[in-house]
Amino acid sequence: MPRSGRPFTTEAAKWNLAVLEAESLLARHIATSETGGWLSNPGPLDPSGCAASKSIRAGRRLIGAWVAGVVTQHLEPEASLPDAEEWLSGHREVSHRLPVSVTRQVMGALAEVATRPGALAMLPYMLDPMTHAYRRDVISRSGAAQARRERKERGSFFTPVDVAEHIVDEALSRVSLAQSPVRILDPACGTGVFLRAAFRWLLASGLDRDSAMSGLHGIDIDERCVDMTAFVLLADWLDVGGAEVSQNMTSAWESIRARLVCADSLVVLRGVPTQQSLPHLNEYPTSLNPFGHRFSVVVGNPPYARLGTRSDRERLGERYRSLQDSTPATDMYAAFLELLCSQCDENGAGSMVVPMSVGYGCGRSLRRLREAAQECGGSWTFAFFDRTPDALFGDDVKQRTAIVTRQAGGEFELTTSPVMRWTSRNRVGLFERIPRVTLGTISITDGVPRVGSAAQAQAHMLLRERPHTLQNDICHSHRINLPVESSANTVYMAGTAYNWLNVYRDGPAITDGVDNPSESSVLELTFKDPAAADAAYALLTSRLVYWLWRVEGDAFHVSSSWVRRIPIALSDLGASDVSELANSGSQLWAAVSTRPITSVNGGRTTVSYSPYSQQKLLSAIDARLINAAGLPHRLGLELTEMISHLTTAGRESDEHGLRRALASWGDHG
Repeated sequence: MPRSGRPFTTEAAKWNLAVLEAESLLARHIATSETGGWLSNPGPLDPSGCAASKSIRAGRRLIGAWVAGVVTQHLEPEASLPDAEEWLSGHREVSHRLPVSVTRQVMGALAEVATRPGALAMLPYMLDPMTHAYRRDVISRSGAAQARRERKERGSFFTPVDVAEHIVDEALSRVSLAQSPVRILDPACGTGVFLRAAFRWLLASGLDRDSAMSGLHGIDIDERCVDMTAFVLLADWLDVGGAEVSQNMTSAWESIRARLVCADSLVVLRGVPTQQSLPHLNEYPTSLNPFGHRFSVVVGNPPYARLGTRSDRERLGERYRSLQDSTPATDMYAAFLELLCSQCDENGAGSMVVPMSVGYGCGRSLRRLREAAQECGGSWTFAFFDRTPDALFGDDVKQRTAIVTRQAGGEFELTTSPVMRWTSRNRVGLFERIPRVTLGTISITDGVPRVGSAAQAQAHMLLRERPHTLQNDICHSHRINLPVESSANTVYMAGTAYNWLNVYRDGPAITDGVDNPSESSVLELTFKDPAAADAAYALLTSRLVYWLWRVEGDAFHVSSSWVRRIPIALSDLGASDVSELANSGSQLWAAVSTRPITSVNGGRTTVSYSPYSQQKLLSAIDARLINAAGLPHRLGLELTEMISHLTTAGRESDEHGLRRALASWGDHG
């Protein structure tokens, strides 16, 4: 898993470069006319998949056989490619024709990685056919930028082991192993991280290795991936030990490979149809499924990519609710999530890791996905994860994510979580620390609330039931470029936030003393008089409004429309409440405006003013707002604890990152 100072993406990138070098060497020297048998037969292959050339296929399979044999100690590290071919197939049909110099180069490259400690654990990343090129690589290595672009275009980023194990446990723990066989599908299997996690989970639950292996099914658009998945699973099957293994391993490998299909899952599977034609799930057709049956469990990490300019968009719109009226910019991951409904059987379960936008995205695709989730029913759980200080995929892949789990059966029921933060130092146990809050049968068409307790859930419901919003108090609002002139009746808000909402009572304070200020615009809000502006400043800097932003937003952008929709109108509060808020807002700005916090990004300087140096004032503001809105009194304490946790992210007291994070709290933190 990602560790402090050693992001998993960076570590994994060190494992497959040698395999890619060996693949390139073999592809140039294997004559396609000389390949046959298991080295050339493609296995299950749909026209929608990306088939490998014969030379690539044969070279990859020779590499997979040698690596699988060595990491499981069925082959010695000194074994040759012909030895590996004979071990797997009983003959040396292709590899003995290779030039000796090529074989030596290939063996030299492979031996270095296959004999490292932890090689079996890292096998899926070692055999990945795409370069692991991340931001750090782009800086340090020529050619890495193109590799990174290719991965981003495909939306293909590998999954850390702990994430795969958690997702598999989320799904498999919800189904009965008494149902035989237990069938598991990963519709974007890559090189088998989820399927091997499922295999090991089933073994730990008491299944024998043949029964556990026989239920594993995978689909990937890249034939090289499904081939390598077969070798990863073969290695795990061999590593279990047990019965004597036949010298000829072809049948074992081909048995695994037969349940792995090279295809575009969006083409060979089917999601949730339109509302008008939605059948009962027990009668759901399986004709558009290469396996001819539905599954006990569906797991995976689908592509985080746009649909693109493919010619079958209209046809896909008939098969997937989220792809109706799609455009090239439509995200395809939503269609994969529909498979948790369509491909799971009536007692099944599924879990996937996807972008966090699944919970807040307001476009047609994601709204239709959430509508489909409600219509299909079952118990849905959403767990949300921030991208900083650390991200679920490691520090090199800054992606806010969500793990979405569905258990089939019954009416729709929602369980949610807050947006979690952590560091690589305290990542262990992260999934056990997730607060889970059951919200019942509420509608999620507009979004999934990200709350951390029953009190927060009640507060959010009460706030959104209020009849008026801050828009009632705003005389005028628009975005303006910096610098801005001061006005007694205005409040300014930045378009992004992290630990607090960046709110300014004085326009020039945004750029005063800065030589090269940020070019980002700010939202200018004009109120009827200075007192109303002071009260609005208190409201917008409160922990309550910051919490609401994290419950409903994307944990980064602060949209103008969301600010106007804040469900507290000053005009609905009593005169004494508004007066006290105005007094607190005036005091708060006077205190924080003397403590500017600057940050530089791309040579541009941003100035902000943290309200957390004035904890007593903030607590007074929160208490007044909570009382005026009739919210649970416990919420005030929870908001204070939430801010502390978000700022520290579980860091220890002697960590530099903690001292830097708490600098915004000043002397009163």
